[in-house]
Amino acid sequence: MEGTPIAVESVFDRLSGWDGSAAQEEERGLDAVLSPTLLDRFRHSHKELSEAGLEVELTVEKFNADAVVKDIWLTMGPSRLITSTLMSGPVLRRYSPLKLTKRLTDDYLLYREATFEYILARSAVPEWESSPPALKTRLEGRKKGQRVAFDMMVDVTLRVVLKTKSGEVVKRKKMKRPLNVRLETDHFKELFDVPMRVADIDYALQSERVASEGRPSPDE
Repeated sequence: MEGTPIAVESVFDRLSGWDGSAAQEEERGLDAVLSPTLLDRFRHSHKELSEAGLEVELTVEKFNADAVVKDIWLTMGPSRLITSTLMSGPVLRRYSPLKLTKRLTDDYLLYREATFEYILARSAVPEWESSPPALKTRLEGRKKGQRVAFDMMVDVTLRVVLKTKSGEVVKRKKMKRPLNVRLETDHFKELFDVPMRVADIDYALQSERVASEGRPSPDE
């Protein structure tokens, strides 16, 4: 996707020098470029740096190749229940390596088939304990809208500088490496013309989710 380099540069630029405070968060517009869950992770880590008298600068010096789409995820269902394409929950039933049902709430289940996820009322899928939800039932969930996510990989030359708040450089590192980024839309029903945010970087959140499901990490 052509927008991947722009998203990556925007995120790193806004994160650079951030002390984790709410005032700087609002000033930098971090909620416009990061999903709530990923923003919370960065908020915690940047507050820890600030309390230690440190800050970090992240600079993409060069994109070495075009971004490549690795996976496309769709999570379908009502907007009030779909907070992300990386929702976790205990696995209730695994039908095959690519098909499972998870508990989302007391009344709702998340059924996944490969990279397609459906939020379904437990009462609508009485068969879930023995077999996957019927196609007709899944299509009903699709009518309520969806979030879409793109797992992208782009090769970058990245410079990371850790320094004190007075400007003294503690550590500097330059690296050429693949960067894995998940771009995620807001919930929508019809028109695919909605904002996108960075929802994960280098499988940080996705690795936690798949580990909880008893599967290998996506970067293994």
